[in-house]
Amino acid sequence: MPLERFPDDWSRALCIVAHPDDLEYGAAGAIARWTAAGKEVAYLLVTRGEAGIDGMKPDEAGPRREAEERASAAVVGVDAVQFLDGHADGVVEYGLPLRRDLAAAIRGYRPDLVVSMNHRETWGGLSFNMADHRHVGLAALDASRDAGNRWIFRAQVESGGLEPWGGVRAVWAFGSPGAAHGVDTTDTVKKAESSSSGRATTRIVLADDQNVVREAIKCLLEVEADFEVVGETADGLAVVSLVDRLKPEVLIVDVAMPGLYGLEITRQVRERSPKTRVVVCEPDNSQTYASEVRMPWPDDGVPKQSHPRFRPHPVQGWAPDFVPKLAEDAREWVHEIVAIGGAEAQIRVLDDVLRLVGRAQHAVGEAEQPGAVGLELVGDRAAHGHHPARAPRPGS
Repeated sequence: MPLERFPDDWSRALCIVAHPDDLEYGAAGAIARWTAAGKEVAYLLVTRGEAGIDGMKPDEAGPRREAEERASAAVVGVDAVQFLDGHADGVVEYGLPLRRDLAAAIRGYRPDLVVSMNHRETWGGLSFNMADHRHVGLAALDASRDAGNRWIFRAQVESGGLEPWGGVRAVWAFGSPGAAHGVDTTDTVKKAESSSSGRATTRIVLADDQNVVREAIKCLLEVEADFEVVGETADGLAVVSLVDRLKPEVLIVDVAMPGLYGLEITRQVRERSPKTRVVVCEPDNSQTYASEVRMPWPDDGVPKQSHPRFRPHPVQGWAPDFVPKLAEDAREWVHEIVAIGGAEAQIRVLDDVLRLVGRAQHAVGEAEQPGAVGLELVGDRAAHGHHPARAPRPGS
């Protein structure tokens, strides 16, 4: 469905999210367009993302990710970046303390618009959204109304030097399955890519149940100064949550993972973290999985032969209803499939990772049409009424 044009009749926006990278993965192209047009945009981050790097302690990761976020914001023309204290990455709670802090920021900045992240339970379908995103998005919506009522969090007004601000005209959510408006990012997508790639390294998650293979790939990757393996697992059931938590640019995964099959992992990762590029390592039938060749299906729906590119196992033979399904799935879910076997193939992994990471850094949240950031209108003062606090009646 085509997106309606995002309104342009505003001057100041406050973007409120849970973590560093949240804006870069969903709204940076729109923000670059806004600042280029002379609009004022500020960032408010509830946490420093200190729990977001599996191999790095929080007291090291937090300052690093804060610095990266400030650098990324500068790329798209945002100089005002504030981080809250008192809210922990991964366990942000919805409640009065969070609403109070957000209301104070809104009263201080006095924006026309508040832009936050998808606060729905899912990204669409069954791919669920993490709690931090949901809690911060909902709190931003509520705080936008709280900020206009002097009797809510009244200490901020009576002794904190802040005045009520009922000027938030609308609250928007990016990355939402309900997005109906779009910001054309055709001219700003390069800045969005630079913003999201402003981190010092490309962060990679490795998933392979063979420790020797995983360690070999890790060693090859970390020879490159721009690569950092931030997480690894041998358990197929752990991959999706690991990617969800660490938000790597690249996932390298084996097809034959225990617990959850590699291509099902890629399907879930593509739904929940579409910004993550997926490279699948497969020892034997990568040509089959990645092939554009269709499986010949008879009219009765029962295959009489294997996929034309399938190489039968010397003992197991051919599987008529197994490999063709994987080949179909692979075309939809996987960015790249490479064979792993010998030094030449392992070197190719490096080449593919470099190429894949460089290809698309602006996919997440840029919703139903190319070259646009999609946003959902979740709060509209004009449509729903806004009553910060009733004015006194004459003579009262």
